[in-house]
Amino acid sequence: MRNWFICDRALLLQLSSRAASTLFVACIFVMPAHAAGSDKQMTWLLNDRPPAFIIVNGLPTNGYVDSFLQMITSQWTDVNHNFIVTPIGRAFSAIKKKEEVCFPGAVISREREKIAYFTATHLQLPHQLIVRESAIKDIPLNKMGQVDLRLLMTSNELTGIINRGRSYSDQIDDLIKNKTNKAIVEEVSNYANGSNILRMLALGRGDYTFEYEQNFIYQLTKLKPLQGEKLIGLPIAELETFKVGIACPLSPWGKATIERIDEILSRVSQLPQYREAQMQWVSDKFKSRYRKDFDEFYLQRKSLTHYSDPPG
Repeated sequence: MRNWFICDRALLLQLSSRAASTLFVACIFVMPAHAAGSDKQMTWLLNDRPPAFIIVNGLPTNGYVDSFLQMITSQWTDVNHNFIVTPIGRAFSAIKKKEEVCFPGAVISREREKIAYFTATHLQLPHQLIVRESAIKDIPLNKMGQVDLRLLMTSNELTGIINRGRSYSDQIDDLIKNKTNKAIVEEVSNYANGSNILRMLALGRGDYTFEYEQNFIYQLTKLKPLQGEKLIGLPIAELETFKVGIACPLSPWGKATIERIDEILSRVSQLPQYREAQMQWVSDKFKSRYRKDFDEFYLQRKSLTHYSDPPG
């Protein structure tokens, strides 16, 4: 059955008036296949962030989270799956307000677990520090050439730029939150596939940011060439892998929905094509270094997640 792309606020209001009032976006991808005659709706919020999400003309395509969603929705045939493209901050605003929506590709952090149920879809490799080439001399490095993030968060020599509403893992989030008053870290809105920050750095409007290796490589090789100074990716000391998954609101609807998603994930995550969807974007160096972590994650992913009701 043909999939239809809708970019119309009136139709978005028909889908979910409460979600529309929160999200202020009107781009929906409706996938009615397998649910003929059903009036049940499942609304997914997407953030255009290659190569996790590769949104083309408003449609999810072959990003690795796109692929996870395709495998989930193919096993969930009694609802109509709708997709809304929205910034990360607005997605979590909707979830905090207990809108009946879920958001895949979300870093699972302590702060976010206060407002959402999560089920893990994949293991994420640590961020790199993306730096202007001329600023590398001022970046504190250890003897192994890795960035000392604690020292960086005490420096007033450099300006960091991060996406507003984005979590960079508990480790990085905590260091940014507890940085000294001297350290300068500015928040900006996310747009243009997240490449706006890299373009700002290349033009000298900041010195560094945090990004995944595969995202950085994608930006450099798949999108328009950056104008300005060359950017370099540096490893950050002591960072660990962390889980990314699907967030649903802390509500009876959210709990029932996340349990359904979790049950499907326990099955589809064991398919070879599921793991390969992400691995195709990971360098051989990182595949080798973190193979044990990935193996352990997928072994654990066979089991269902146990959810408890939120306090109060």
